Amino acid sequence: MLSRLLLFLILGGAIALAVLNGKAILNYGEGQLIAAAAKNAIESENWEKAIEIYENGLREHPNSSNVAVRLGELYLQANQPEKAKKIFQDLLQREPNLLAARMGLASVYAASPEHINDAIIELRKALKEHPESPQLLSQIGNIYKAAAENPQETRKEMRKWLYDQARYYY
Repeated sequence: MLSRLLLFLILGGAIALAVLNGKAILNYGEGQLIAAAAKNAIESENWEKAIEIYENGLREHPNSSNVAVRLGELYLQANQPEKAKKIFQDLLQREPNLLAARMGLASVYAASPEHINDAIIELRKALKEHPESPQLLSQIGNIYKAAAENPQETRKEMRKWLYDQARYYY
């Protein structure tokens, strides 16, 4: 539980930095107020309450990439991939080079083994714009590693190639 929370908070920080590095539409203080309001719900893994807080925040600040990305991440945590996918796709329509949205969409795809290739395609798109992003390179490595460890992948040479790809991106 603690490791999932730490991962969520780390991703949230990386996402906030990525959004703030571009054009932040939401005042940083307002975004922090929404995050503070959702903090207890996130710590107790009450995804429904945290989602409700972020949905209200997005209604108040419909152009906020930061709030939308966090909402998409919460949808993923709550096992609502279709809602997360829609949030990330809408963001990418508005801001095609938004790293946090591209990585979020890749996470949606990576959650189902039949869409691993879609996840890799999304991450390679992001790699063109953000070739030095450690979070991006790590996520690509993680996807290749997960594909190599998929029990349905029984071809030894393919597993080796997938592990080699993971090492390359790490």
